[in-house]
Amino acid sequence: MSQAAILSEPVLLTAWKLSKTVHKEVFLEGSIATSGPQKDRVIERLSDNKNYLHTASIMTKLVASILSLAMYSLILAGMANIGTDSLQNTVFSLAANYSMVFVFQFMLVFTYGLIGLIGFFSSSAFKYLHTLPISRKKIQITAWLTYFRLLIGR
Repeated sequence: MSQAAILSEPVLLTAWKLSKTVHKEVFLEGSIATSGPQKDRVIERLSDNKNYLHTASIMTKLVASILSLAMYSLILAGMANIGTDSLQNTVFSLAANYSMVFVFQFMLVFTYGLIGLIGFFSSSAFKYLHTLPISRKKIQITAWLTYFRLLIGR
């Protein structure tokens, strides 16, 4: 099979659709794994409310987006200082703001991305994919697309 045939649009489109299901499975496993001693309560909420996991996923993305916007406003606040102070103070202010943004961004990824990453690396969802009648190459593409979904938060 040629590389062009593997990367054709129908294969990527079906792999993208399949990665959505795998992403949901990964998020479910990650949220159960990170719930600690409250696993029974999380499973009870899932059985009571079918949209609980979808709502939790959306709220996680919303909180992460709001915090990201707040962090990037620090850079804008540092840029507002340009020209009003000496060059050394301006450079220090911008460097401090950029450093805080990178530290907060790392903490955000570590905090909110940890649920998906735990589910991704300990997931049995990929074991289930091997039972489907699809090629190994398509499973690999689906795994990369699932990881991409985790990174972009979709």
